[in-house]
Amino acid sequence: MSKIQRSEHNHVGFTPKSVLIVGYSYDAPQVAHEVADYLRSRGITSSILSTDPWNEPPGACSASVIDEARSTASSSDLIIVLGGDGSFLRGTDLAHGADIPIIGINMGHVGFLAELEADNIWNALDRLISGDFTVEDRMTIDVGVVSDNRVRTGSWAINELSLEKATHRGILEATLAIDNRPVSSYACDGMFVSTPTGSTAHSFSAGAPVVWPQMAAMLVMPNNAHGLFTRPLVVSPDSLVTIDIHCGRGLAMAYLDGYRGIRVENGERIEVRKGSRPVRMIRLDNSPFADKLVRKFHLPVQGWRDVSPHAAPHKNA
Repeated sequence: MSKIQRSEHNHVGFTPKSVLIVGYSYDAPQVAHEVADYLRSRGITSSILSTDPWNEPPGACSASVIDEARSTASSSDLIIVLGGDGSFLRGTDLAHGADIPIIGINMGHVGFLAELEADNIWNALDRLISGDFTVEDRMTIDVGVVSDNRVRTGSWAINELSLEKATHRGILEATLAIDNRPVSSYACDGMFVSTPTGSTAHSFSAGAPVVWPQMAAMLVMPNNAHGLFTRPLVVSPDSLVTIDIHCGRGLAMAYLDGYRGIRVENGERIEVRKGSRPVRMIRLDNSPFADKLVRKFHLPVQGWRDVSPHAAPHKNA
């Protein structure tokens, strides 16, 4: 029996000297300046990214703004993201490229990827300053678009690849293979390939299982497929996932984490592998992942008859 593969190991914290603060939504810009002032009072330099480099449609981002943000990240020790899950995902682009850890402070709605809520920010800063944290490596996926037997372009994702029709007309025809062996063809609206971190995102809505982030695996599933075999698949992180595209009416789009887009032509192939570099996420809360799942999704854990934690127990079966 093969062993279940786990994701990368945790690492101990450190005392940062330079911090990049990302905050460009809700009240984040104002809070970012307050955080910068607090860090400065503790002898830590900081930079603030208050303009979203990816505020244009996917694939139409300002390259110069992104390059400047990545340059700033490369000279920082860690990144603090103030915002929701979308802000955090865009912040991981900077953390991944610079190979530095990142922490999210939720100022959005669900904030599933955030480590803590905004009302705990000052205590969190004290712990970051003193190095009282751990760093958890999260698996990523590397994605390549193959045309005429060569990789035309590529990208990566911490959450998921979402392959979609470029227009609302017609269907996407896709052929899935695992490790160069054909598995199934689909007539569908799209395909998802997700990491364990992304298993609570689009793939979750498509009926795939939730995978604990400490595991290493890839989830593959069609989106609104017309067919008998539409079950999600959980495959080895060492596997090669390939999707051949047949879009007779034109183009498909491959979206990485919802904000990086790649045009895919009819007849091209998508190749997905385990990422060569993880995203390093800062952990302050060592509570089990199950607790976060229950808290963020408001799952009933008191029994189906009465979900109130203060209700008297039922005496009858």
